[in-house]
Amino acid sequence: MTDRARDDSPRITGFVRSFMPEKGFGFIRGNDGRDYFVHRKSVVGGELVDGQQVEFEGMPGPKGYKAVRVIPGDLPLEPGQAYESPKRFIWTQDAEPRGFQVIFTLGTGWSESNNPHVARAGLERICQERGGNAVLNVRLEKSSRQQGCSNYYCTMHRYTGDFVNVQRIIQTSNQELIASSVQWQQEFNAWIDKLNEAPTSTITKLIPPGALKHVLKLAFSWSVTLAKILWVSILVSLPGRRTKRF
Repeated sequence: MTDRARDDSPRITGFVRSFMPEKGFGFIRGNDGRDYFVHRKSVVGGELVDGQQVEFEGMPGPKGYKAVRVIPGDLPLEPGQAYESPKRFIWTQDAEPRGFQVIFTLGTGWSESNNPHVARAGLERICQERGGNAVLNVRLEKSSRQQGCSNYYCTMHRYTGDFVNVQRIIQTSNQELIASSVQWQQEFNAWIDKLNEAPTSTITKLIPPGALKHVLKLAFSWSVTLAKILWVSILVSLPGRRTKRF
């Protein structure tokens, strides 16, 4: 059997999966999903580059399929950098996110509540409103606080942290992905400039859970106190009424 394909053989497109110039052969992945052995003698020009687009004719060989009449096509594009976002929000006590790099630093803040889950959710929300996807250097402080004039005390949970946007930097030949990453960075820079034009506080405050219930308790306590004061005033104002000394 010769290496010549019939003139009416269909042309196949594909790309060079690997080619070793020092040995003069390699393999082509066809658009039909098959791998084709290719020798330098079957290539117009005699050389191929990994990732290069090609057009060829396929033939069965003693050890598989082989490519003949290979016409080299476009060379692979130079790889560039692109961004890959984390799949979920990052919350960590560390100063650096694992597996990602800090692209933008967006400030610091704190959030507190007598419910630690609410305090954490509040800090995450403010971070996301600024375009962040991670809170670093997270710290938790607890304190006991008296509510108003009552004898009610509760434990307050205060989370503090740094707001950042993190990405994983990857190398890719996907020009669309590279271009979209560049556009995203430009738009984010414009977003930061817009934030800087309108000064905002880096402090976050939350209304503690059960605040309505507590307000009602305070209102009742104050009402009782005012009623006692009013009753004493009435007794004092009565003619011939003396207040008993204790």
